[in-house]
Amino acid sequence: MRQNVDFAALSRGHKAKHLTKLNAERNPHCRVSERGKVNSKKARQEAEAYLGRPLQPGEVVHHMNGHADDNRHENLLIMPDRQHRQLHMALAIEKHKDGDHDADK
Repeated sequence: MRQNVDFAALSRGHKAKHLTKLNAERNPHCRVSERGKVNSKKARQEAEAYLGRPLQPGEVVHHMNGHADDNRHENLLIMPDRQHRQLHMALAIEKHKDGDHDADK
């Protein structure tokens, strides 16, 4: 087994449109967010400025209140990409159990 594998880079999802479409058909309540949106770059810049260092590969910025345009330091949480995806999956499951099937907004 290789060491120092960037699992975050390996887990970016399928880029092939037919596979993305197939996944959407199999689970219509699940969606893949766009990566690298303008707000995410601003959040990364704010987090790096606050930390005083560049974010490491695989580190992502999570907005704790769910508002991507709220880049206050106290609203930003730095976490590994894998943990971030697990958090959003747990939130999606909780939302589904509560009966709210609308896509995240």
